[in-house]
Amino acid sequence: MSQTTSPIRLLAARWQTRTQTTHLALTRRWQALSMRERKGMVLVGIVLGAVLTWSVLIDPALGKLARAQADIPRLQSQRAELDALVREAQALGGRAQSALPAAAQQEGLVASLAAAGLSSAVIPTQDDEGRWQLAVSDVPAAVLMQWLADIVEPIRLRPTALDLARVTDAGGRPVPGRVQGTVQLADIADPETAR
Repeated sequence: MSQTTSPIRLLAARWQTRTQTTHLALTRRWQALSMRERKGMVLVGIVLGAVLTWSVLIDPALGKLARAQADIPRLQSQRAELDALVREAQALGGRAQSALPAAAQQEGLVASLAAAGLSSAVIPTQDDEGRWQLAVSDVPAAVLMQWLADIVEPIRLRPTALDLARVTDAGGRPVPGRVQGTVQLADIADPETAR
């Protein structure tokens, strides 16, 4: 039965032979050096080791520490801003439970439509459940969307349904940036619309 040598064992044997040969050659060179040259080589090795240790281990760690310390004030500022926003949201949440009387909402609604320049193109009506239906005819979409975003706080209404389409010209082509349709608003304290 013949023994076959695996490729891994063959590579390991070659590697061992090369390392032994290199080690012997380096040992001979080291012994051939004078004592002064050996001390110089040891000193060079220590200096190279120190430089390598500094550049690989110490300097990157110090850099990360300096960046982290520089980030602390920025992060504290962001935390303070976030805390202020949370407190404001909590305060607004407490006020959201108090509904405005229907007459005050109607006055606010009409006034806000007039202020936005929408009073002639938006007709508000209130249903039996206190929800507002707005008939919208040919208004700039950007103005309407901004008005919807702005009415939540002052008059305590929020959009609950939008059925808008682009306005078309006499040829049936859509007019860019202009919409028509209906918008439904409800009180922000209404539990059915809070979902």
